Amino acid sequence: AELMADRVLFLAHVMPYGEIEDLVVAKKYFTESNFRSVLDQPPAHVFDPWSWNYWNVKFGRFPAPSMSDAWFGFKRVRDSVSWDVYRPPPPEPA
Repeated sequence: AELMADRVLFLAHVMPYGEIEDLVVAKKYFTESNFRSVLDQPPAHVFDPWSWNYWNVKFGRFPAPSMSDAWFGFKRVRDSVSWDVYRPPPPEPA
């Protein structure tokens, strides 16, 4: 299970930050299913909006799922995630 988690985390970083050469190499060692699994359970705070939309469209997911799923690392359960789940801490007193 740890190896699989590392694979997802590795690909999750290659997808938005890798150069074209990195992606060519990654495609030799990982399947399309591996890339899709990253989009199914994205690690929190890795994808930026452009990359999130790009990769989802590339794999036929249009429109792309909510960015909040990718940014906050929520597991999607039939779109039951709401913004009420995340509440930022109150500002510190001046």
